[in-house]
Formats: sequence, structure tokens, C-alpha cells
Amino acid sequence: MCRRYSENIMIHISKNSEPDAFRRYHNSNFARFDDMPGDVKSELRKSLLNEQGYICAYCMSRIKEDDAVKIEHYEARNASNELVYRNLFAVCNGNEGQKREYQICDTRKGQEILRINPLHQSDIRTFFNKTDGTILSSNNDFNNDLNHILNLNCENTYLKSNRKAAIDAIVKRLSRLKPGESAENLLRRLRVMYEAKDAQGEYKPYVGAILWCINKRLKKYQN
Repeated sequence: MCRRYSENIMIHISKNSEPDAFRRYHNSNFARFDDMPGDVKSELRKSLLNEQGYICAYCMSRIKEDDAVKIEHYEARNASNELVYRNLFAVCNGNEGQKREYQICDTRKGQEILRINPLHQSDIRTFFNKTDGTILSSNNDFNNDLNHILNLNCENTYLKSNRKAAIDAIVKRLSRLKPGESAENLLRRLRVMYEAKDAQGEYKPYVGAILWCINKRLKKYQN
């Protein structure tokens, strides 16, 4: 089923059922995240990636099924939540090992508390973009998350330029309409295409910025 995005910049994540091996493990005696067997963690990582369309839960960059993908605890990990599936997301490595000003996503976040929750569609709907790739929210608390805790608008990283490139690609396609091609129809086709995962089960990187661009331009055709 296609997910409807409206004005989203980050992605809204709909959690699937937890994978069987992970469920059996966390129901066992004395289960801990750090002691999780490699095969169980691999199945967990694959499940998280699949439901997110292989993009980071925070920055929307492409992530793949390898050790560079981090399993993020949305609420800071403790004994009661470290194996709660709804508390887990797949995220990029966040420029781990680099200076703090270059760090993003979970690596930058550390133990800080986020007010934005990718599971809440109402949170995601507050976001909008600027043509330079900046991501903002109508909620000032969320802007603090974006700018300081997750560092998604940092000038020292690739994120703004990558979001701008994704937006520019849509604008460029609209500037090259074929004879008889309707801009509105093209935008609607593009929206359907980007709202869905591709044949490999992947969303386009920075899909939120792409759909923001498309939906913003579709507004002028609404009655």
C-alpha cells in the first residue's frame, strides 16, 4: 500500500510486526541488547530497513544492510525499553568519529531527548523546506531538534546540498515538459512514483524533500 505524505520532509514510519527471532530473543531470560546474537541483530536490522525503505529515519540518506547501519533507540536506552521494537529505528552512522560539528542523526543526538517522533504523522506534517535544502518546522521545539540535536541543517555536511539537489531535479524535470504534457499530470505521476517503494523495496533518498516540492507545486491546481 502506498503511504500518503502530504507536506512531509522527514518520513513517517509505520512499524511492522517485530521479526520472529527478535521476539523470541527478548522474551527469553536475561535478554539484553548488547548480548543479542549476531543472527538476531541481522534480522532486526533487516526488518527496520525494510519498513523504512532503506533510508535513515532522521536524515533520509540511503542506508544498506551492513554494519554501518546503526540501530537507534529513540528514547535513551534503559533496561525497560532497550528491546522494545517500537523504540528502534535504523539510522546512518551519523559521521561517527568526526568532530561534533560534523556529526548528525543518532551520533549527534547521543542521550538527548527528541520531541519529534517519526512515528507521529502529526509531528512530520509540521515540516517544510526551503529551496536551499534547509528543513524547518512550524514548531520551535522541533526546530531545536532539527538544528541542534540532529544537526540536519549543518553547513559542514552534505545534507542540505543533497536535499537541494533532490528538489532541483524535480524543478528541472518540470522545465522540460514534452509537447502536450501537462505539468499537473506529471506532478501527480511523480507523486505516486515517489510515495511508493521501488521494486527493491527502497524509497528514494531524501524522498520527503522531493514530495514537499511536488505537493507545493500541486497546490496551485487545487480548487
